[in-house]
Amino acid sequence: MRLAKTIFAASALLAIGSLTARPQTNVTAIPPAPTQVVIIGTLHDAHRTNKNYSFDTLRNLILTLKPSAILVELPPEINGWPTIQNGRVVNSLSSNELMVANQAADALDVKIFSYDREGRNEFYRNTRYFPREQAATAHLKDWMEAQKKKNSNSIPARAARLAQDAWSSQSRLNLSGRPEIINSPEYDMAIATKHGMLYGILPKLLAESGEREVADEYLFMDDYWQERNRIMARNIQDIARTFAGNRLVVLAGSEHRYLLRELLGKVPELDLKEFYQVPGWPGIARPTH
Repeated sequence: MRLAKTIFAASALLAIGSLTARPQTNVTAIPPAPTQVVIIGTLHDAHRTNKNYSFDTLRNLILTLKPSAILVELPPEINGWPTIQNGRVVNSLSSNELMVANQAADALDVKIFSYDREGRNEFYRNTRYFPREQAATAHLKDWMEAQKKKNSNSIPARAARLAQDAWSSQSRLNLSGRPEIINSPEYDMAIATKHGMLYGILPKLLAESGEREVADEYLFMDDYWQERNRIMARNIQDIARTFAGNRLVVLAGSEHRYLLRELLGKVPELDLKEFYQVPGWPGIARPTH
């Protein structure tokens, strides 16, 4: 009898629960809107001499895009000191390009974020990166000239000419190229060709001709370059996640563009745009002075 009452009570509770429980529905969560990322290839100090892509033009380009945040090519710290404070690049970093970012952020009332590899400057110092790069470049140029004199139709000589053509194309465009040229597939192709020769084909040819030490220097630089850009892309992605549905402007040295676009173009939550592809793009507001 007691067992029957217990069963009856449990059945009653289940019945009540079934009446009051909310019906189950198969609702699919709506994914967040993608973050629009506009990578602007910059010329660093070369903006000073390029009248078609000046610092004023860069600042007005950012202002016209009206991003929700600006990302700059800085590590989070240099020698233990933060590079960004209160959403602005610290004044001790006197690069005009970074000051342009600060000016644009002030006008738009948005924050600046750093996205470069942590420990970048310390790595350069500890590995003597730039003296090694300069020495390797000088040695490579001497080797290329020797190959052309030895046999102008040899594979090393042809590779040397192709590398020099890519260098020359970049230098010519940096002198007078408008921002839409510096931020174009053609420019990216010139840089990709230069890097492909510099870090891929030429080291192999150097090694085959007995220049193993120089070849190893370029392989070292290539490893660093690839790793740095992967870290930069990952950091941009992490920041973009906090700005779903908004637009970010990423200021990157023009040589980084092709790799960053390749890496970030594979991320589904990002909508990668050129500045001239942004819907409603009205063009660059020219400086008034």
